[in-house]
Amino acid sequence: MNSRNIRDEQLLLLKILLAFSAFCKENKVRYYLHCGTMLGAVREHGFIPWDSDIDLIMSYDEYKRLNVLAAENGNMINGYKWVTYKTDRHIPTFFAKIYDSHVTESNLDNYPYIEICPFTGAPNRKWLQTLIWRTNLWNYDVYWVKNRIYRNSLYRKHSRVGFAAKVLLFWWPSVFSRKYFEYCCTKWPLQSANMCFHLTSIYSVKRVAIPPEWLLEEPIYIEFEGHEFPIMRHYHEYLTQLYGNYMTPIQYRRFK
Repeated sequence: MNSRNIRDEQLLLLKILLAFSAFCKENKVRYYLHCGTMLGAVREHGFIPWDSDIDLIMSYDEYKRLNVLAAENGNMINGYKWVTYKTDRHIPTFFAKIYDSHVTESNLDNYPYIEICPFTGAPNRKWLQTLIWRTNLWNYDVYWVKNRIYRNSLYRKHSRVGFAAKVLLFWWPSVFSRKYFEYCCTKWPLQSANMCFHLTSIYSVKRVAIPPEWLLEEPIYIEFEGHEFPIMRHYHEYLTQLYGNYMTPIQYRRFK
């Protein structure tokens, strides 16, 4: 979409979120609004005006169960497309995203999506947490470059640069990227870990890591675009950890 209407995209995302929420309620899957979506719900009771995606958080155990449920429904969630590298090897993402049903792998960049952000157990040593996060973020970046479908610049402005990078990375096995990622997802079980984090988060470990019990508690519900959705009970501590004074809209740097 060359001329984007952010509000139209947000309304589409709201429809997908409502369908996803109904699916989770029916199957007793626990999730929470996350990052900018949670921030928008708390501060503005709706989307942040410039936000064109939705972020959701859940434990890795819930995510695995949701993967199975989606597969049993033809990789669909109440009429919307559940997309991971397990549904199509050319999908350049590890964790699932949910798209409108007409979207194909050839034009993923052009459409809004809901992103699922599962939290896995983290090693106890802080230096090892940082190492695991950095290697997985690098691994994800390489995987994304290698597995994107690069079309002409009419659809992707940087397609030539991306295609050149893809050629330079021909030697790196994508299967290794997937295996290393899956290993890190299961190496430190959430139930026995002191902290948990999102392996491919663009936020630093210091900002994103949380106690596992925050994802195991019953959620509270908050208004978002005229509907009620769940957020974690420790939303204030987490939003402060991510953004500082989150009630004041300011630009922020993600990698601090």
